[in-house]
Amino acid sequence: MRLALKKSTVDNVIEYFLVIFLVYANGSWLLFEYPSLVKFGMYCLLLLYLIYDISKTKTISFPNGFIIFLALFPLLSKLINFSKDSDLLNTVSTLIIYAILGFYNKKLLFSLLNKFAQIIYYLCIASIVFGVLFLINYSWLSIFPVHYNALFFGGAEYYNLIIYTDRVINDFRTQSIFWEPGAWVFNEIFALYWFLYIRKDSKVIPVFLVGIALTLSTTGFILIVILGLQIILFSKDKPLRKKFSITFVSIVFVIISLAVVVSAITDFSIGRIFYEQTIDKLLNHSSDAAAESTNGRLGATINAFKIAKDNPIFGIGKQSADSALFVTSSISELCYQLGFLYLLVYVYAFWVTFNKLNLLMSISFVLVMLNGEAYSSYILSSLIVIYGTKNTWFSKTLPVNQLSGNVLVNQ
Repeated sequence: MRLALKKSTVDNVIEYFLVIFLVYANGSWLLFEYPSLVKFGMYCLLLLYLIYDISKTKTISFPNGFIIFLALFPLLSKLINFSKDSDLLNTVSTLIIYAILGFYNKKLLFSLLNKFAQIIYYLCIASIVFGVLFLINYSWLSIFPVHYNALFFGGAEYYNLIIYTDRVINDFRTQSIFWEPGAWVFNEIFALYWFLYIRKDSKVIPVFLVGIALTLSTTGFILIVILGLQIILFSKDKPLRKKFSITFVSIVFVIISLAVVVSAITDFSIGRIFYEQTIDKLLNHSSDAAAESTNGRLGATINAFKIAKDNPIFGIGKQSADSALFVTSSISELCYQLGFLYLLVYVYAFWVTFNKLNLLMSISFVLVMLNGEAYSSYILSSLIVIYGTKNTWFSKTLPVNQLSGNVLVNQ
């Protein structure tokens, strides 16, 4: 059930400012250009907004058992693996984020996620506009200065339009403000789910389906199929089924029509690019790019689970960028760094936020989503996980009014 939110104009302005910063701290050009500054700013803004909310509402929520486990276990893993090349800064970062968010109450977390989805929706519109524009003529991007960062895009050059970025090497895929299409589709899929199942707003379907199609992401393709099956097989909302079906079929028809027309008048094959970036990665891997991408991911996943098998309880600790396996999966990342127990708790807490779907569909949805990108330590995933714990189980708390005389506990 959607939580009723009544906020003043000032509160909404403050919250939108915070959420916009969080969106850009979730893997954008800003984070990769100024990583330390952005992370420190995120800690400060989250803490300041928490203090502001407590002073205004006179209520506070304390971290429950799940949050305490998720926050402290990485530190325990680090201590046990002290001699290994584990990353203390990354470990402390997780502790700080979970500790701060643990004191946010459920309504406040809901409000942040709600606004996060809205910002992603607007970025999706921008991504469609710019993405289509530069598909028509990519050279138009050359009027903008080229940026370079050793971390961003793996060290590749990119164009930065603040609300949209693109690689200098054109791969015909949109990625909005994020470092690559897989990261972008993670955000799009979250926002689409939030609009459909939390906000009960199906008007956004055309925007998100077009936006996701432009990412040419295998993960996005699978997740849309899962959502489509959920809507067609289990939804009792006939207008939702009709709108989703019509939009999906229309997009497929347009893609096929464009592929036929463009291929007939040029040497450029839209169908081949779409196939190589999505379906081919799942099937024969006939193209070199698809084979390299799939085999690289598969190899890294196998190595991650081998390490986890040898270190099943505590993993080997959070790793620095220099020593970490290059995994493109949160599941792989969590299992080898923090062990299977932590992975199980994390996936469960993450799943709770998406449990509006049928049980089988929701489990499939979450597993695919978490396997698509190594995104577990970023702020959106953190918000999803902490919000999930607040909807799962609440620890017994001590009323703070016994200590201060004016603050009440609100779970």
